[in-house]
Amino acid sequence: MKRTKEEALLTKENIMNKGLSLFVKHGFNPTTMDDILGTLKLTKGAFYGHFLNKEDLLKQILEREFRFISEMVTLEFVSHKTEKQLFRDLLHKVINNFYDNKRFRNVIELTWFKLGIDVCTKIMEDKTTFNEYFIEEVQSTLNRAQKNKQLKPKVHPYNAALQITAMINGIYRLYFVTHEQFRHKETAINMMDAYIESTFL
Repeated sequence: MKRTKEEALLTKENIMNKGLSLFVKHGFNPTTMDDILGTLKLTKGAFYGHFLNKEDLLKQILEREFRFISEMVTLEFVSHKTEKQLFRDLLHKVINNFYDNKRFRNVIELTWFKLGIDVCTKIMEDKTTFNEYFIEEVQSTLNRAQKNKQLKPKVHPYNAALQITAMINGIYRLYFVTHEQFRHKETAINMMDAYIESTFL
């Protein structure tokens, strides 16, 4: 029986989600195609109908997540809010997504701790592109806030954009390596709010 387009998309999403869980649990390099097919109870035809190989599965998993986070933050950057409210909502959304969205958190863990060096080059390029976009848009938001006299006098928009990007990435990493201190979302939210209050009038 021929599958509908919706069924095919659901199957692909299921393969990506379970593949991600396997990569996080065992690491990307140690996970074999036999592991993937066996765990997901797939035939080779079912897998290769959606992905070229294990590397293509990883590529599409990461592209999906980078696309998701990019769209999420872009919606905030184009919203019609005061700069302070935009900044607060953006940072809260980024932190809430990390703590509440296990799939995104798995991708962060995978890309930082479970990939061999041989598969990292493209991923680092994508991360760099996203971080540069984020820094540029945060700086632009803070430039507007400064023009509207909403920033504290000693705040430099570019430096502040670098600082907040470093804080977010630091929270992501410390969640895994210093979990006891960063296991609660409220800790990270409070850090973001304290930074906002130190930046805006």
